[in-house]
Amino acid sequence: MNKVFCLILATYLLLAGNFLSYASVSNDQIEIFSLFKALYQDYEDAFDNYDSDFIEMDKYFVKSEQTDKDKLIIKTVLKRKILMSQMHSLGLEEINKVINYKYEIESLDNNIGKMRVFVIKDFNYTFSPNIDSSVGDLYTVTFVRINNKWLISNIDGFVDTNFKEYLNSINVDLKDRSSLNEYNDRLDNDVKYLYNELLKRDIENIVTESQPVSNRAVSYNGVGAANYALQYALNFNSNYYDFTSSGGDCTNFVSQAIHEGGNLPEHFGTQYDTNSWFYISGSNRSATWTGANQFGEYVFSTESKINAQLSSFYNIGIGDVIQSLSGTNAYHSYMVTGIQNSGSSRADLFISAHSTNRKNVSFMYYYYNPPYNRFIDILGSK
Repeated sequence: MNKVFCLILATYLLLAGNFLSYASVSNDQIEIFSLFKALYQDYEDAFDNYDSDFIEMDKYFVKSEQTDKDKLIIKTVLKRKILMSQMHSLGLEEINKVINYKYEIESLDNNIGKMRVFVIKDFNYTFSPNIDSSVGDLYTVTFVRINNKWLISNIDGFVDTNFKEYLNSINVDLKDRSSLNEYNDRLDNDVKYLYNELLKRDIENIVTESQPVSNRAVSYNGVGAANYALQYALNFNSNYYDFTSSGGDCTNFVSQAIHEGGNLPEHFGTQYDTNSWFYISGSNRSATWTGANQFGEYVFSTESKINAQLSSFYNIGIGDVIQSLSGTNAYHSYMVTGIQNSGSSRADLFISAHSTNRKNVSFMYYYYNPPYNRFIDILGSK
């Protein structure tokens, strides 16, 4: 391939939304990137067609024990997404998809290659065609060349951070094929349990819960907090350190939204303490600003300057915070940026989050895990 053609191809792919990490593009780079892109597109098509078997996937992988496990993980995620969509009162079908890829070659020689791919997918749910949703996921892919053909030998990224924690909470080992197979065998019942719990809470909500959806003081702007979260869900605010590679950025993101968008004042104290809530720099902040469990404990402590109350799926409002729990300890925080009703009942919440980056995604699919969700209604400052 001559240099002129390489330059033309690089320009074309850049305009198509594919970031190339090298100034010139080799045949091998193009081939391995195209291989991943075709796999990802086929995965999306399999969901659109409710094809949980996804037999087309085999052609992208070398035959090995490792890839058998990788393919089982992909099929597990796909099957769960299909089941969740089928059980959801409004469905989770996605339309108007626009997928952009940014990739970086980590290493590449004659027969082995490794790259990282950041995929940003913009879409609408069929039940909310006017609400823009996005997901950003990082994939690490290893390739081998066999008989002059590149194939995938290992892939990671189809299981996001929150789903990994969920699987861990129900003792599913992603490194153990027998554990994954056992989970697949009970996946139908697992999904039915989630939705049965929601229906049960729907009845309990009608009978026992009477608090208003929002009883906020003027000092908290929930809509402003949600708008901030939507603005920076995939584009980080450069005024704050990005903790994605330092334990996760989820609570840092939520704290920013509450403070910057929601107008709640910081509560200054000493560096890394748990009795205050503030950010000066990445190395000068309270533990409660960035730590999910520390934030949850602080909000309901006597020292807290944030006025909040525990809420529920049916009573939480826009700009409020939800946490995922392992036992009683929080490991993830995210913000409600929208509400979706079905008739007179609440069907879902739109969530925006960091680590992993999400904008207006389904709470039911990505985060719902009864009873291990903590719903925090932010009322204002105190």
